[in-house]
Amino acid sequence: MSALGLGTMRFKGRENAVETIRRCLKLGVNFIESAAGYGYESPEENADAWVGEGIKGWDREKLVISSKIQANLGDENRDNGLPVNTYDGAWQAIENSLTRIGTDYLDFYLLWSLGSDQMYEAANNGPLQAMREAKDQGLIKHLGFTSHASNDKIIGWLQENPDMDLIIVYYNFFSRELDEQGTYGPFEKAIAWAHERGIGVGTMGSLYGGMLTGHSPAFANVFPGQPDITLQEMAFRFLLGNPGITTCLSGLNEIAHIEEDAKIVTELGPMSDEEGLAFVEAFREMTKGEKMCTGCNYCKDCPEGLSIPWLMQFYQQHDIFQLPAVNERIGTMTTTEAYDPYRCIECGQCEEKCPQDLPIIERIKRVQELADLYRKTD
Repeated sequence: MSALGLGTMRFKGRENAVETIRRCLKLGVNFIESAAGYGYESPEENADAWVGEGIKGWDREKLVISSKIQANLGDENRDNGLPVNTYDGAWQAIENSLTRIGTDYLDFYLLWSLGSDQMYEAANNGPLQAMREAKDQGLIKHLGFTSHASNDKIIGWLQENPDMDLIIVYYNFFSRELDEQGTYGPFEKAIAWAHERGIGVGTMGSLYGGMLTGHSPAFANVFPGQPDITLQEMAFRFLLGNPGITTCLSGLNEIAHIEEDAKIVTELGPMSDEEGLAFVEAFREMTKGEKMCTGCNYCKDCPEGLSIPWLMQFYQQHDIFQLPAVNERIGTMTTTEAYDPYRCIECGQCEEKCPQDLPIIERIKRVQELADLYRKTD
């Protein structure tokens, strides 16, 4: 498994997906983490199907391909795997992924965003049995799960399911907060526990949803003698400095970013412990310790049609990163329905879906204040 993995959530469509996949493969990125639910438009147009086209002509044995389903209660959607909660539903989803990707087997099949006792119960209601039978039949090589849950939850599920070979957790240099003992931050305990037992660990959110890119004056003095170091270089080197991390997933969709990230991971060494700590503290000072929106888009189905991720970006670019260029955009945001913060009815649906537990409504109110401040008047 390559140290840089390709996440497929941010593809812009079939053409972009195929171009991205093929460029990644040429640069040595062999781990592709897919799901029918990513980019789903139809049985023929979704990330699994796009991965199938992108890998055509490549030696299958040199690729590491993963797909997944989300186990949860509610009406099943076996076509995109969101959610699945029965034995038959899971089998159909597995067969769909195999057919769409055009492969005889999947290297990994994962439970997607396992995050609660309810979801764990749903997984044990039939989906895990189907996944294990598919593994016994050689259709799946390894099992695992992705999660935003706590260290203790993740470790508990691994203990109860010793056949899990991979976990993918949300982790980057900013998502570190000391626990009561002052030792482990989110997922660091789980990462260490898994590493000690030979379980692979992947990171999602490696670049904080694309926010950790480019140059920032705030980090200019963190690494003396390296004035041109980029945020993505710092972010990947920080992650690679953790011996428990197997692969760093990145939701790539632009050729320039693919080449930059691949070069960082393959040519540059990990940070030292001292560099890592300096990096974390510099970022905390810059962000004042606030959690940030990563653009995961889980909140996309706003009943008022608001683009919640964009509103969160306006807030962050102004209040956290203090980018003056955003002021003019904020001044005209009310002219576009999707960006008009006053259309928020405070229903709370977005906050319920947010894996970062962000105070979205509170931040939208702040964006309303900014819209008044910068609104252009005749």
